[in-house]
Amino acid sequence: MEGLEVTIHWHGIWQRGTQYSDGVPFVTQCPIQQGNTFRYQWVAGNAGTHFYHAHTGLQKLDGLYGSIVVRQAPSQDPNSHLYDFDLTTHVILISDWMHEDALERYPGRLAVNPGQDPDAALINGKGQFMDPNTGFVTNTPLEVFTMTPGKRYRFRLINSFGTVCPAQFSVEGHVLTLIATDGEPVQPVNVNTIISFSGERYDFVITADQQVGAYWIQVRGLGECGAKRAMQLAVLRYARGPYQPSSQQPTYDVGLPQGVVLNPLDAVCNRRRTDAICINQLKNARHIDEGLLQERPDVKIFLPFRFLFYRPEELFQPHSYNRFLGMAFLLFPA
Repeated sequence: MEGLEVTIHWHGIWQRGTQYSDGVPFVTQCPIQQGNTFRYQWVAGNAGTHFYHAHTGLQKLDGLYGSIVVRQAPSQDPNSHLYDFDLTTHVILISDWMHEDALERYPGRLAVNPGQDPDAALINGKGQFMDPNTGFVTNTPLEVFTMTPGKRYRFRLINSFGTVCPAQFSVEGHVLTLIATDGEPVQPVNVNTIISFSGERYDFVITADQQVGAYWIQVRGLGECGAKRAMQLAVLRYARGPYQPSSQQPTYDVGLPQGVVLNPLDAVCNRRRTDAICINQLKNARHIDEGLLQERPDVKIFLPFRFLFYRPEELFQPHSYNRFLGMAFLLFPA
């Protein structure tokens, strides 16, 4: 990283009183220059599944990220009775991957400058890649998660994508019992597929109640990640069973069955729909004072925003200072 600066953002950590350790450059701290040091120090005040990543340049795309799990006593987790094990070996960190430094493809996400979508996805930094031109597959290992038959395991899924692609996560032959999202426990719901976006975390329980063997785990990049069929596989293995699934290996176009989808891309959910669950249908597992939620606020603050579609020449006019991505504040009495 010679000649570069860096800051680290601790995604999901409250940073109450330690905002200077939040890692957002030029907002709460100056970037750490080459040859210098900065000590991040904060209180692990909120339990749950979090992660860290670079918040400068394109370093997150190049692999500067990792998981953070803040644990709590089982008595403090309203869903602790739903699983037997909560292991560090069952953290699933998914990411997108380019075959060269991200700086080779940026800056600018312009229609006339394509090729900024990832070549593949990774699961805990591992995976294989098939060259679409030659059909050659790299001889690299897949990530393997092991379970004991009859036991229930808590898995922690972290989406560390650096691009805007949604990611579809599925496990062959197993139900995912969702118990938390972004560090907060939710009332359990059963799904078969989870669609997540960059920065999101989902905790779910898998029960090892199927025939002893090995099963495919699949991550598919959707949206613009579909242009290169970006995907990755891992293996869910039962102890004393085989390491390689006996079923046909999924492909991007012939993937695992979706079943009930959490967070569908069409974002259409209602009580009569049985194949999808939207995020706004999830309920907090902790007791909430309903009276507090019904209180009338003193002031409502609306923060409208929209995307600006610009031409490159608009950004670089001489002797001008155009303010883009501005925000207007509108105050209305309650």
